[in-house]
Amino acid sequence: MEEQMPNIENLKLMNFKTAIIILLQYYQLQQQTPELH
Repeated sequence: MEEQMPNIENLKLMNFKTAIIILLQYYQLQQQTPELH
């Protein structure tokens, strides 16, 4: 079994998804409060 080795691709995918979610949430916050700029 290869379960002893850490799945680097899965970690990269998780980090990528997390970054996308953070960017989307940040973008939505910017769209919701245009008066602050």
